[in-house]
Amino acid sequence: MRAFNHVVNTGKAFYWGTSEWNADEIATAWRYADKLGLIGPLMEQPQYNMLYREKMEQEYVGLFEQNGMGATTYSPLKVGILTGKYNDGIPEDSRLANSKDGWTKSMNEKFGDADWQKQIGVVKKIKVFSFSFPNGSSRVE
Repeated sequence: MRAFNHVVNTGKAFYWGTSEWNADEIATAWRYADKLGLIGPLMEQPQYNMLYREKMEQEYVGLFEQNGMGATTYSPLKVGILTGKYNDGIPEDSRLANSKDGWTKSMNEKFGDADWQKQIGVVKKIKVFSFSFPNGSSRVE
């Protein structure tokens, strides 16, 4: 907490935040910040998408309101799963097939496991639909 505040107080950052902390950890950080007269975290960076909504929609709601926090989310397309491009396996020209970094390798190891298959199953059920506006124009979603 003191290190984060030092960075803010010396002008190297405007604020500090957390990434993938749970609500209890953030609340504890705020308790210490209040106790020590320090700046608490002003934002959280959670994963948030159609397949992973719980933290944002359940765990953080009261905490964000209480402390005036915001969020900057990551993985809105669930590492590409929500695009449908992995519905039939990993395409040869995809980042998941070609990248050699540790994170991508760990994603490759998850390919085909029960959680992956469950997510692909949800994506396969998502249908393309179109609707018409009163002015006669249409839109595909």
